[in-house]
Amino acid sequence: MYCFGSDQHLVGREWELEVLEERYRSGRFEFLPVYGRYRMGKTALLRRFTQGKPSIYYTAVPGGEQTNLAIFSQCIRAYMAEDQAESRYPTFRKALEQVFALGETERLILVMEDFQHVERVSQGISSVLQLLIDRWEHNSKLFLILTGPPAHMLEHVLGYRAPLYGRRTGQIHLKPLRFQQVRACWKGYTPEEQVLLYGMLGGTPAYVCMVDPRCTVAENLMRLFLAPDAPLQTEPQDLLHMDLDDLAPFQPVLSAIAKGAESLPEIAAQAGLDAGETEDRLHTLIRLGHVRRDPPYEEVSIRHSRYGLPDPLFRFWYRFLLDRLPRLHSGRAEEVCTEILEGVDGYMGTVFREVCADYLWDLLLQQKCPISFHSLGRWWGMGPAVEDRTEIDLVGEEIDKTAALFAACRWTGEPVDRDVLKQLVRSSHKLPYRRRWYFLFSRMGYTDACREEADRRKDVTLVEMKDMF
Repeated sequence: MYCFGSDQHLVGREWELEVLEERYRSGRFEFLPVYGRYRMGKTALLRRFTQGKPSIYYTAVPGGEQTNLAIFSQCIRAYMAEDQAESRYPTFRKALEQVFALGETERLILVMEDFQHVERVSQGISSVLQLLIDRWEHNSKLFLILTGPPAHMLEHVLGYRAPLYGRRTGQIHLKPLRFQQVRACWKGYTPEEQVLLYGMLGGTPAYVCMVDPRCTVAENLMRLFLAPDAPLQTEPQDLLHMDLDDLAPFQPVLSAIAKGAESLPEIAAQAGLDAGETEDRLHTLIRLGHVRRDPPYEEVSIRHSRYGLPDPLFRFWYRFLLDRLPRLHSGRAEEVCTEILEGVDGYMGTVFREVCADYLWDLLLQQKCPISFHSLGRWWGMGPAVEDRTEIDLVGEEIDKTAALFAACRWTGEPVDRDVLKQLVRSSHKLPYRRRWYFLFSRMGYTDACREEADRRKDVTLVEMKDMF
């Protein structure tokens, strides 16, 4: 586990680092797009990987073509001997030809970070790379790495119509870290405090590293979100501005989802929009990765889909901070902090469900799970009768579809009673499995009646949060 300071952000990326090292050892031409949302640690990963290796590391900027070409020329010149490199290459094509020529005789890494900035100002650079790869790949030792945000990379580098389609030898998609990974950086906190921190920050490495272990959860909330100099006070808006010129049409939709609206009609009503406008804005946010659309577990149709914000930081910010920014700006941070901490329990249900899913995946990997599921997800019934409108927090079915596990996850201030278990059992029989196993997850433990019912059934596992980690 790598866990450095906030200037490094290399947390939990052992697998990705090993993939890069393995490809480097191949000695062959390699082309790996490395993509992920901002703050996911792309730079920290690639700086660590290229350390001590022959490499040209170029970071593009949102300037014009000549500005970027000047920076790229300097990077090449810094790698080559002064008398061999041009002080400034006339075009990106000439500069790239120089790098590919170097890769013919030596193992060389070329990183082009934030490739989307170059592509916007240098027309045809992807086609130039395509031609050079086709010409050199069989006689080259170059290791080419392009980085960028998912939406751009999937369309312009990995997409079927992109010039570079089919040229990559692999790819790395940097996703948020799982709870079990990030909690290793928060060892000084109790399990409950770790879950609360995860509910505020999620698994983005840059945010994980911002937590000061000397501070309480409340103090970290103040210093990261609420203080006048808080680094995350406007972070979601700053990130959205990288993808959207005008945030105003999207703010009500994000706020509605963060406050509990899940269906299209609910979101439209809470956002004060008609269904068509809401659907258009949801489509844009889904494409950019800021909203997720989920159908009920294992259903193909999206007719009964629900919408959610996949990033806990976005969920937390749009639920608790957006409407309170004016008060923060007027110096009432202490008041806002108290309000958030008093209302946070009502927000933590979704977070706790994600943590419980993470626990089940670990149980499966350790071969300690009674069901060898292939996926986990929520399920809800949408029948016309009241009794059909039920929900199960987590379902995971056996690969042969004959058995499944069902889980209820309760972030409440009281021990879970047997009524929760009985309702879970009843709901599970709306799905067609011959064998069933039940998990209950509780923040505060279980009543004696619930434990007795679980002991009687023999197909129930009770898990307390304090014993999960």
